[in-house]
Amino acid sequence: MRGFVSYSHEDRRVCDDLRKPLKHLCRLFSISEFWVDDATPTGRCFRAGYQGAIDAADIHVIMISANSLWSDTIMNDEMPRILDRQRNHGALVLPLILDNCLWPSVVGTLLASPRDDQLSLKPIDQWRKRSEGINRAAREFQSAIASHFSIQPATLFQWNP
Repeated sequence: MRGFVSYSHEDRRVCDDLRKPLKHLCRLFSISEFWVDDATPTGRCFRAGYQGAIDAADIHVIMISANSLWSDTIMNDEMPRILDRQRNHGALVLPLILDNCLWPSVVGTLLASPRDDQLSLKPIDQWRKRSEGINRAAREFQSAIASHFSIQPATLFQWNP
């Protein structure tokens, strides 16, 4: 299983913070990687590398912000391809809302993350600490992956007294 992270390079710091829990989800579910573009500078055109990474992914994390909605590459190239993977190949799409932008126009009826204790969506920039929102989203992603693929996360350590 493979993953893909769609994000605006303007949101790079949040993406870097998200990579930590995604690495752990890779261990729990035997996901080989979450592909994150590290090389393409802002303003570059959509590349074949994106296409191959999207097409190979079973899980797509879409980081939605005012920056990503502004990006022609994300909205015109990545999103249609990701939604095609969802519709035609059963890929899981996990929307992560970064700020209070026009995110409903992208996710439609998909349940987005992170949600607070009352299960209301709370964008990452509204959490007291960004790490709290990211960790909440990671737990929601773990549950979604287990449910979507009908698999249980691995238990890394067993207590044997």
